Amino acid sequence: MRPVVVIIVFIGILPAVLTQKELQIKYQQTCRPVRALIFWHLNMIKYIFDVQRHLISRIINNTREGTNIRLDVIDTKVRNVLSMKKDNTNDWIESITKVKRGSSEQNIIPYKSLVGTISNFTNETVSVATELFFVVNDKSKLDDDEIAIKELKRFKTYVVFYGEKTPPKFWTNLATDKHRLLELNDNFTKFLNLTCQDSKLQCDTNRYWTGKECRTYTFICSKTYTEASPYCVQKCPYFRHRDNRRDQPENVGCNSLVPHDKLIYVFSVSVLILMSQLLR
Repeated sequence: MRPVVVIIVFIGILPAVLTQKELQIKYQQTCRPVRALIFWHLNMIKYIFDVQRHLISRIINNTREGTNIRLDVIDTKVRNVLSMKKDNTNDWIESITKVKRGSSEQNIIPYKSLVGTISNFTNETVSVATELFFVVNDKSKLDDDEIAIKELKRFKTYVVFYGEKTPPKFWTNLATDKHRLLELNDNFTKFLNLTCQDSKLQCDTNRYWTGKECRTYTFICSKTYTEASPYCVQKCPYFRHRDNRRDQPENVGCNSLVPHDKLIYVFSVSVLILMSQLLR
């Protein structure tokens, strides 16, 4: 009986090991092309403006060829300064260098203009991830922040904050999580690595990819993190408690869900049940 039990244990462990190996290989892959929409709230202070421009350049440079990039600056209004599909040239640099310092008198970012731009940019149905970037300062604020949080939180959202004070609560909450909020002296390389990681997740943070389409997370996850199965947590990297804490956003996100993984999970559970019966 013991050899049989050993074999069964080995078979039960093997799928889990293979799954972890697959995950490691998946995250070691290079970035994929995405739809990257960048909003840059301009500032009159030269050193803040220069640092922001440098960070935006690094974000664009980090994206893969084939990425659809749109850069809108916000001054007295929202206006587009760059719209392109990235290739192996650096022609986009000229568009950024032409941007001049400026700031609206009240530092108000019009929410309706943002939503209109985002809607137009994401209107085309393509099987790539969408990433939003907000490059802001300590005076930046939206004219309707409550609605903005509800509507924008479903996107993979990054906040690049540079100013003379700490980030206001709105911007810390808008970022998908605390790791996707970049402040002064933060590790920018790790920040860029997250954008690369997220490029592999085709759906918004509250959906998962079935192999054919995006579906709501409720198909595989419970309402709360404490009740979630390990399978849900593994496939949904953004799944958190549905509370208001900064590092646990209301929305959740799911990774690719493929039939192969389902079979591994079901098989592993079946083996464990069989083991328990044999060991009695």
